[in-house]
Amino acid sequence: MLRVWLVEFENENLSIDSMKIAIFSDNFYPEMSGISDSILSLARELAARGHTVVFYVPRYSRRDFAVSKLPFRELDLGENIEIFRLFSLPYKAAPTKQGRLVLPILSSYRHIKKFDPDILYAQDVFGAGLEALFLSRLLKKPLVGTNHTPLFEFLKYAPVRWKWLENVGMNYVNWYYRHCVFVSAPCRALLAEMESFGFRAKSRVLSNPLELSDFSPSDSLDEKVALKKKFGLSKHTLLYTGRLAQEKNIDVVLRAMAIVKKTMPDISCAITGHGSAEASLRRLVRELGLAKQVHFLGYLQREEFSDVYRAADIFTVMSTAETQCLSMMHAFASGLPVIAADAYGLPEYVPKHAGFVVPPGDVQGLAERILFLLSHPEEAKRFGENGKSFVREFSVSAVANEWERIFREVLGGPSETGKPSMSIVIPAYNEEKFLKNTLRSVMRRVRESEHSIEVIVVNNASTDRTREIALEFPGVTVVDEPQKGLPRARQAGFLASHSDLIANIDADSLVPKQWIHSVFREFSRRSELVALSGPYIYYDIPTLTNRLIRLYYAAGLLFHLFNHRVLHSGALLQGGNFVLKRSALERIGGFDVSIAFFGEDTDIARRIQREGSVRFTFALPMYTSGRRLKREGVLRAAYVYVANHLWVLFFKKPFTKSFRDIR
Repeated sequence: MLRVWLVEFENENLSIDSMKIAIFSDNFYPEMSGISDSILSLARELAARGHTVVFYVPRYSRRDFAVSKLPFRELDLGENIEIFRLFSLPYKAAPTKQGRLVLPILSSYRHIKKFDPDILYAQDVFGAGLEALFLSRLLKKPLVGTNHTPLFEFLKYAPVRWKWLENVGMNYVNWYYRHCVFVSAPCRALLAEMESFGFRAKSRVLSNPLELSDFSPSDSLDEKVALKKKFGLSKHTLLYTGRLAQEKNIDVVLRAMAIVKKTMPDISCAITGHGSAEASLRRLVRELGLAKQVHFLGYLQREEFSDVYRAADIFTVMSTAETQCLSMMHAFASGLPVIAADAYGLPEYVPKHAGFVVPPGDVQGLAERILFLLSHPEEAKRFGENGKSFVREFSVSAVANEWERIFREVLGGPSETGKPSMSIVIPAYNEEKFLKNTLRSVMRRVRESEHSIEVIVVNNASTDRTREIALEFPGVTVVDEPQKGLPRARQAGFLASHSDLIANIDADSLVPKQWIHSVFREFSRRSELVALSGPYIYYDIPTLTNRLIRLYYAAGLLFHLFNHRVLHSGALLQGGNFVLKRSALERIGGFDVSIAFFGEDTDIARRIQREGSVRFTFALPMYTSGRRLKREGVLRAAYVYVANHLWVLFFKKPFTKSFRDIR
């Protein structure tokens, strides 16, 4: 899973001039959803910091308010927040039964021109999103977007599935977001889907903000028993909260309950929310003989909503179309163990020892996990405690810090220190043996430097303690990339970074004392420089072998000079010891994630040289392990690297597609 770990303290507010922000969304109060909840939370936090926010959202009917059991009046959001309602038409096929179609006819033009926002922020690509796009062009204001919707997953539930229509839809999504100066998504899976269709704009994974203050575990067993009684629930209670829609796969939870009931008759299930699937779910409950066990609670007011979490024992979500699932995050905050489908963005937000993931639609597997947690209360309690710790990183305050930083960058503001900054990205797959020493080395150099430096470890599908070791180091950001592949890991680190320079080293490297200083010196001296690299010095192989390798580098540099000046092709970078200028990396679309391992450094060098100067210097060495050389042999390793370098240089693809994991 890919997740942005937000390391700021919750009470830390960044120093920034007040901004005027226009937020566009097709989904808003009284239509209750994760999108509407998250943008309301973010707006309140931004307003509390002195920024002005105006929502441009659909105009709902009296009936739409009645569906949510809400009074027919405008939401009062306090100072610095205004709501402007856009002309819209009812959309009866919406899962919430409240959907509106905003007609992008620039009905907000006069209002927004008077408001004169600094930034337009879109949550959709249709309706209100198109209104935002048109206005950004007319007003010449930057447009920022968040993609909340896994298009392919939702299209699976369309009455007719046409491949060409799916392709058109995805290409349209990418077309829209290419007009944004910055794009976020709540999970890596969504960005990967966009990238598979050629999306290469500036983007990163960023959590939705979470209102955590309303959610906490029950204070005592007596309170929990009282709350169960309040909702008519039994001793063992499952909980689902959210829309009642087909893609949520709530039927899987009900079928698992029917299995669990045979072993634990005193089980119940609380289901909150409303939606188009409610009638069919009620029929299924009757067919399964669960009428006494399943309680449809409908829409709950805020206080009751948090109470039902405190009454429950396990939270379940089997949806295949979640990019984050805010209701699951509320469950973590409430101290509940979670069982989620191993689908789309959900695994990215279910850490080990806080919950389980099961294959989508696996009724038997879900039933077994439910029985395990109910039969092992101490383990369930431990899961709940771990979940509480995990979810704090996505608080409203922490996420607002990130959005302030992003908005500042979009508007061309200075970096926090006024000095060039660096992000050190360290991909790591099962590196528990080496990573601790690497991070000790890196953090020592960071402390010695006067520059602003962030350290990012990309946990690339590790099955050992790699992630836990990285988290032991204060100030280190951990990003999870579930798909193995070195370029994928580097790209994940790049997307999670914030700095002017992106330094790439390996998880078995040791940083020399002057390395950081040398990097900043070279980039300050050479304005045209977009990439800088140096050789390896292997700390665990014989000196003679290192001397031979130095000759290999010298020969490679001579070949590069000939190739560059005569054939005008290619550049030289050493993978695991190279630094890229962020702006250039963004312009070329980042790393090529279709490459598995070999040739990734040559590929990035070949493409980034179009943006400026690429320099390889022996004055920038990096200490690293020679474990691959020892396992494969120096000559064979040299042959493989040379072959791949040439193939990528002249044929734009690696010679070697597969590789051995050397650990």
